[in-house]
Formats: sequence, structure tokens, C-alpha cells
Amino acid sequence: TLALLFGMIVILHVLADTGVLEFSAVMAAKHTSGSPWRLLLALSFGTGLLSIFLPNLAIVALVVPVTTHVCEMSQLDPVPFVIMESIMAGIGSAMTMITNPPNVIIGNAFATQGVTMNSFIDNVGVGCLLTLPAVLL
Repeated sequence: TLALLFGMIVILHVLADTGVLEFSAVMAAKHTSGSPWRLLLALSFGTGLLSIFLPNLAIVALVVPVTTHVCEMSQLDPVPFVIMESIMAGIGSAMTMITNPPNVIIGNAFATQGVTMNSFIDNVGVGCLLTLPAVLL
């Protein structure tokens, strides 16, 4: 469990060193045409999407500085952006068995009963997707 999380964090740091996160945030700011609402949605959904595949704590730790930089460039308050990214990271990481330590423990416990990654996503992922409209309200 710890080795898996450690490996994912290493992959995420290598990804961050390439500048992909900064590039993606700047591209999101350009494509939202200066609309704070669109920028909020783009950054938060991007964070949620990344946290489906990588640990949510590492994602938030790397995305928040990028977000605050983009918000400073756009003269926006970064607090709502960071809050929304944190919420979306939690939702995204809850969808799979490998990105959240409690889900790793649950997945290992149910592995003997035939629960696979796909069946976990089928059962838990639907609930996570249904929470998205509630978060946006």
C-alpha cells in the first residue's frame, strides 16, 4: 500500500518537474476567455481528473501553487479555487481503489471476495459522479 502511494507520488513529482501542470493551467486560463467561473470549473475538473489516477494529497500540494499563480495573474481571489480543487480532488480520488489510502485498505479487504478495480469503480464511481452536481451548486 505504502509502496504504491510512494510510487505514484514520485510519478507526480516527475510530471510536475516537466512543467505540464503550469502549462495546463495557463492554457486553461487562455481558453476560458477571462471568465472566473469557467476558470474555476476548468481548474477544479482538471484537479479531479488528475486525482482519479494519482494521490489526491499530492495533486493538491502541486496544483495549489499553480492555481494561486494563475489567480494572481488574473487578479482573482484564489480561496474559492483552492477550496473547489480540494473538494474535486477528494471526489476524484474516491472513485478508484489506488489513489486514496482508505480505498486501498477497502480494496485489499474485498479483494478476496472478488471485487476488482472495475467493479469498485462501477459501484463507487457512480456515487462520486452523482455528487458533482451537488458540489457545483
